[in-house]
Amino acid sequence: MTNYFFGKNPDPDARDPEDTRINAVRVEPFEDGLRYKILIDLTPFKRPPNLEVILAPQGRLAEPLSRVNIIEAVNHQLTFVMHLRQPYPGPMAVKASLDYQDIGTVDSFESELG
Repeated sequence: MTNYFFGKNPDPDARDPEDTRINAVRVEPFEDGLRYKILIDLTPFKRPPNLEVILAPQGRLAEPLSRVNIIEAVNHQLTFVMHLRQPYPGPMAVKASLDYQDIGTVDSFESELG
């Protein structure tokens, strides 16, 4: 199997796609109510996975307020900011899905915020 990492020493703990997992997801809201810092920790991987993260009203994940798709993540520790068009006054939830185009979803994570 090809290793896509650019460093000289690949991670010896890197996992095959079907064993790649989401270890942790942390959401830190900014004071303006429009931005959310997302921190995600994945297991080290041999092939870069795709990641989708959704912020939505609690109980309504099919109605996202914000969505991010990362194609072939290069690092297993990710940090990014998600934006809302306007502040959402109610309780929210986060959902993260980890997948590979050829085998589909290998792991997912859901949690209520607040």
